[in-house]
Amino acid sequence: MPPADDAPFSSDSFLVDSFTGDNAVYEVDPQAWTCTCEEWLVTRAAFKPHDVRRLCPHLLHVFRVQPDLLPDGFKERDRRIVERLEPLRLGYPICRRIVSLPLPALVHQSGPDSADIFFPRDRSIPWASVLCAEGFFHYHPGEDRWANRRAPADPAHCQILELRIHKALSQEGGPAGQGYPLPPEATGWAAPAHHQHEDARTFPLGEMPNSMSDSLPEAISDPMLDAPLAMPSIPQAPPIPQAPGGQPGTQDYPGPFAAPPGEPPPPLPRPAHDPVASPGKDRPASPPVNRDPLRLGTGSPQRSIPAKGRHVVRSTAPTRRVALTLLIMLTISAVGAFFFVMHAPELSLHAITRSLTKLLEGDAPPPPTPGRTSAADPPPAAGLQTVPGGHWPAKEQARDILKLIEANPSQGRYTITKKLPDSVVLFGVDLDVQSIYHVERYTNGTEDRQSWLGHTMFRLESASQGGSLADVPAGQR
Repeated sequence: MPPADDAPFSSDSFLVDSFTGDNAVYEVDPQAWTCTCEEWLVTRAAFKPHDVRRLCPHLLHVFRVQPDLLPDGFKERDRRIVERLEPLRLGYPICRRIVSLPLPALVHQSGPDSADIFFPRDRSIPWASVLCAEGFFHYHPGEDRWANRRAPADPAHCQILELRIHKALSQEGGPAGQGYPLPPEATGWAAPAHHQHEDARTFPLGEMPNSMSDSLPEAISDPMLDAPLAMPSIPQAPPIPQAPGGQPGTQDYPGPFAAPPGEPPPPLPRPAHDPVASPGKDRPASPPVNRDPLRLGTGSPQRSIPAKGRHVVRSTAPTRRVALTLLIMLTISAVGAFFFVMHAPELSLHAITRSLTKLLEGDAPPPPTPGRTSAADPPPAAGLQTVPGGHWPAKEQARDILKLIEANPSQGRYTITKKLPDSVVLFGVDLDVQSIYHVERYTNGTEDRQSWLGHTMFRLESASQGGSLADVPAGQR
């Protein structure tokens, strides 16, 4: 007998990426109809082997990509349901009953359509689901409305489906008492001749006809399964060997993780063609299992992640989480840099202007930046220079400051202060922050301030040749 840990998966398993993009990869076994996703483990694992309600979205994806893996006895109706559900990334509905019926062809269709109506296994859920070529819809028979106002486009199809849902509920016996009030003529509805069909019938397991009719299988004693659907006719695995002091094992278990009281959990049955499932206690040892299953793409980013048994396999490199963390860190750094530039005393234009104002008012200027002297600090005995003639034009201001820059190219900050007859002018350049400032304070207490940012040397050269400090290189405006 193979190890219990290897029972749910064969060597022909597949890896399927999560459809939600959450960096998860699931292992799917198309022979045993098992998957490692949370939906399958929590909800679908309780159903018997090869019950169509075991098919989660990842199993449907495998069967849609590789239809040859479906059992030979898989009904045409279920094949149609798989083909319609898989593009919607939905699993097989967990229902108690399926009603299949034909629909008349629309103008733009080449032939008649068909629809499958699913009644939920939980009878407290009032919605019936409809799957047709147009999509997946939900109808509330008690309130006579379609969910989110989404319904088949053709009104005739809607009327046929609504009446058929009411009729099916009436056939279950007293649906009005369970919250499904019926329209007056619902039980006596007669369908048009082109889409009449048989009334709902009850078929034993495995004897469901391969035609478009109702599927209401007879109930079994297992209350967990309620009334299972008709199963496809597939080869059955051999019975489980008789346990000491008990009865021979059978295949009538709710799922691979449950067993009758007093017996150990049996391994999930394998198809009869599987050499590992040969009957008898003295069968040969199991061959080594290939743990490199084929990878199927689903549109999600591909990653080479090895399978790790029956557990949910998550990415070892959560790129989305790392990218989000880096983005947050970069944002914080950018905000901090901007705050520093705007508020640092040595770089702020407001701080520079405030320092110049204090200088003009006679206050002591701030100490120079370490490592360089400041031309804004005149010698103590020098005082302010008086401009001959009482006029200091902009061209002369630019030439004077360029001479300072040429004499001390590494100084970085240069200022010239001169006294005019009725004002004091301070003209300065800061090459570190690429700014030019001009402050003129008059004897009556008023002042005129101007500043220019960027293209410092170009502005000075232009002004020294009779231009303006507002000039910038061509194409830079």
